[in-house]
Amino acid sequence: MTKTLPIDDGGHSKLAPSSASRWTVCTASPAFIEANQDRIPKDNGSAYADEGTLAHDWAKKILLGESEITDLPEDLVEPVGFYLNHCRRIEESNGGTKFVERQVPLFYRPQDNGTVDFALLTAKALRFRDYKHGEGVTVEAKGNKQLAIYAFSLITDLEEMGLWEFPDEMLVDMGIVQPRCREGEPIKLWAITVKELRDFCIEIRTAANLIRYAEEGMNGAEDKLHFVPVEGDAGSCRWCPAKGFCKARAEKLQEPIPFDVVGAFEDLDEGQTIAKDKAPAPEQLTDEEIAALVLATPDLVKWLNDVKEY
Repeated sequence: MTKTLPIDDGGHSKLAPSSASRWTVCTASPAFIEANQDRIPKDNGSAYADEGTLAHDWAKKILLGESEITDLPEDLVEPVGFYLNHCRRIEESNGGTKFVERQVPLFYRPQDNGTVDFALLTAKALRFRDYKHGEGVTVEAKGNKQLAIYAFSLITDLEEMGLWEFPDEMLVDMGIVQPRCREGEPIKLWAITVKELRDFCIEIRTAANLIRYAEEGMNGAEDKLHFVPVEGDAGSCRWCPAKGFCKARAEKLQEPIPFDVVGAFEDLDEGQTIAKDKAPAPEQLTDEEIAALVLATPDLVKWLNDVKEY
């Protein structure tokens, strides 16, 4: 028989689980973003975000027995229904204690909360699922810091309240459910032990503590914060709100370019093309330099578009 624990209300953290791929790597980014709030366009949300919130709200009501799948709006029947059926299969197969949209203190920053979409706890395993309504960027489960944070925060919370013990060998079955993803399977899993999860979260806690020590002005902590720009869907720059004016990112992207891009443009008047004496003609580039330019092009184009959008 399944029992459901109550839902708590909570807020959001500036060291949010959803941005952990950024701040755990680029530890200087939280302070930089905070110091440049006046340069960051206000986030007024989007239709996609609103749709995702609505999908989560419906899923919560149905999982808690407050509504039925038949009540879902037509455009949510397929994706939300897929997620609900998956969660129900887990529940029916295992029983245990169910958590739905539960707010838990973040293990690395207890004054802030994160949300567990769905979890089922038995004597043998903690099974956790995170629902992603978006269809754009496909989210992987293995090595996903957001997943690890949610799962370990729930474990920490239950342990500290004295409600449960989690032996090292216990299974932690984490998964991303993304019904509308464009690549791969809609359910992606990551299964590890409690000990392996604890070890994985050491890096996350270390980064969070370093950022906190710098915030509190502890000697030498600020000097240990670093900008580490990384491109790609899972990179530190992907969702950074300061990516359009970050000098560290600009410098990193220009490293493989065999001539001075900035210098080539700095003396131009409006309407002029690039100064021919600044950049070497293509035939003067070595094969290695041409290869470097070709390999750098996708990230450079993305960066230039981010700057233009900003």
